[in-house]
Amino acid sequence: MSEHHGRKGASWLSLSVDLVAGIFLFLAGVAGLIATWSLPTGTVARMGAGFWPQAVSLLLCMFGVGVAALSFTRKGELFELPPLRPYAAVFGAMVLFGLLFERIGMIPTVIVTMLVAGLASIETRWVQLSILAVVLAILSAVAFVRLLGLPLPVFWWR
Repeated sequence: MSEHHGRKGASWLSLSVDLVAGIFLFLAGVAGLIATWSLPTGTVARMGAGFWPQAVSLLLCMFGVGVAALSFTRKGELFELPPLRPYAAVFGAMVLFGLLFERIGMIPTVIVTMLVAGLASIETRWVQLSILAVVLAILSAVAFVRLLGLPLPVFWWR
């Protein structure tokens, strides 16, 4: 059995938390550079719209390389994938909200998205969550449609 970062049985493919964090920071910086590439940078005296976003993106890249490099100089804990269920449930709820809101209205959409988000935990109490979803949906409709006067669909027929 091999030993990596003080843990028995870990393979050579094991990644430390610091290395994963460094890679993430670097990729976030690269994404920022790609997103702002077409913006004019300007000069320090006359900054363009892309100056600060590109500067921050470059800093992210540099910090990422630094954190990743440090991961090779010290032993740290191994990175483990977090459980995907909570992320999938919350992401799915957000996608459903965007897809359903105009089609079925605010009240049904809020109820559906809260119930889907409830899938994030294995400890969800479905009766309490259902009651909370209905109450929150009604309060949302009252707040946004009645009190603020926003022209939002409450139900698919209204």
